[in-house]
Amino acid sequence: MLSKNYLKAISASIIYESKLSRISKIQLLKFIENEASKSQLKILILDGEIRKVSEDEKDLDKRFVSEIIPALIAIGIIVPAAVALAKKAYIDIFSKAAKACAGKKGKERTNCMKDYRIKANYARLVALKREMSKCNQTANTDKCRQVFTDHMRKIQKQIRKDQLGR
Repeated sequence: MLSKNYLKAISASIIYESKLSRISKIQLLKFIENEASKSQLKILILDGEIRKVSEDEKDLDKRFVSEIIPALIAIGIIVPAAVALAKKAYIDIFSKAAKACAGKKGKERTNCMKDYRIKANYARLVALKREMSKCNQTANTDKCRQVFTDHMRKIQKQIRKDQLGR
């Protein structure tokens, strides 16, 4: 079974990605670091909430193993590989920016670099979309697709920010 430290890491990433306020996130992170039991961490991962463990949750380990472990294993392999491929596509395109923007100065150079950053981020999106089909190989296809979608949303947000900043 997973160690308590691994459960804490997963819980911390859930809290970090949540829409809670900064102060609430800090309080929850302190709780999971210092006070939360393994069962409470599993409930947070499964249900997205912190609560006292009741007697009727004796099947928590079975539920955790059947719902989360296969998803973590598959998603833990597929998503990092896809993100690495996307990052490589980004670097390949963005590295061309230095050559293409070399003779430009000031605002013209800044806009040239932003154009390449936008192109590079689009390449990341394409790579992630292509790799998302591997989610069909996982036990929890929806969760896997959600992780990809979250990554793609962040990239789209960066693209919009760069387009508005020109």
